[in-house]
Amino acid sequence: MEKPQFIDRRNLDLKKSPFKTGKWRFCDTIKLLYVVNGEIAFRSLKKTVWAKGGEMLFLSPNTLFSIDSVPETSSLEILSIQPEIFKGFYGDGLSAQILDDILARPDVEYFKASAKSSIGRRLIQAEKDLFNINKKSEYSLLNESIKLLQIIQILSEVVAGKKQRISKPSLAEKKLVLMLRYIDENIASPITTKDLGAAADIKERECLRIFQDLIKVSPGQYIMQRRLEMAESMLSGAQVISTADIAKKCGFVSSSYFIKLFKRTYGKTPGQYVLEATVSRNSDNPLDALSDFFG
Repeated sequence: MEKPQFIDRRNLDLKKSPFKTGKWRFCDTIKLLYVVNGEIAFRSLKKTVWAKGGEMLFLSPNTLFSIDSVPETSSLEILSIQPEIFKGFYGDGLSAQILDDILARPDVEYFKASAKSSIGRRLIQAEKDLFNINKKSEYSLLNESIKLLQIIQILSEVVAGKKQRISKPSLAEKKLVLMLRYIDENIASPITTKDLGAAADIKERECLRIFQDLIKVSPGQYIMQRRLEMAESMLSGAQVISTADIAKKCGFVSSSYFIKLFKRTYGKTPGQYVLEATVSRNSDNPLDALSDFFG
C-alpha cells in the first residue's frame, strides 16, 4: 500500500528563508513548531504568544495567525499533520475519538509547551523522535504510527487540562474562516469575491471589508499568496509533478504566469527550486523552506 503524504517535516532557518513578517496564514493541519534557537512571536486574531529556543507551539486546524517578529538567528523544526491520518491509514476508532475531543475545543487555537513541565518534555521529545525518523527505513511507517498516536494522546491531555474560555470568535472571524476554507477547497478554480461572499452568506462589500479589517489584504492578494504557497509545497515534496500540472492544480492561468510569479516571490524558477529540494532530501542539510508550512 502506498504511504499517504499526510505528514510534512520542515527545517526552517529564518535567516535564509524568503519570509515576510505580518503575513496572515490559515492553518488547515495540526502543527507542531519546535523553536531550535532564537525567539518567535505568533499572533492570532486575539493575542500574541512568544516562543523561544527549546519551546514548542501546538496549532489547531482552522487557526488564522501570523508571525509578527522574527529574529534573524531563529530556526524551527516544523511538523504538519493532517487530522485525517488518524481516521484512515494510521488510525483506529480510539485515536479518532481522541482527535475529535481535541478538535472539539475551538477555543484552544494554540498553546505553548516547554521542558519545564513533565507533559511539555514528553510532547517535545515525541515530536523530535517523529521528526528524526529515517523515512528510508523499512520500519519508518510503523515508527511514525507509534509516535503519532503518542503525540495525539499527549495533546489530548493538554487540551483536557485547559480551562474552557468564555470568549468566542466574532461573527466576522467566523465568516473569514468560511471564506479561507472555501479558497483552499477550490484553489484550482477561478475564485471571485462573489464566490467568497456566497460561501460565507454575505455581500461582496462585506467580504472585502472583513479581509481588510482582519488580515489587511484583499481577497485577490490572499488567493495569490495561497496559490504560491501550495505550489511551493508541491515542489518541495518527494513526488515528481510537472510545472504545468502544479500551475493547473493551484489555479494559475498558465505555466508561464506561474513561473513568473514564483520566481518573483522565491527568487528562483520552479525547476531550480525542485533541484535544490531534491539535493536537500539526499543530503544531511535539509532545504530551509517556509511558504506552506502554515497550510
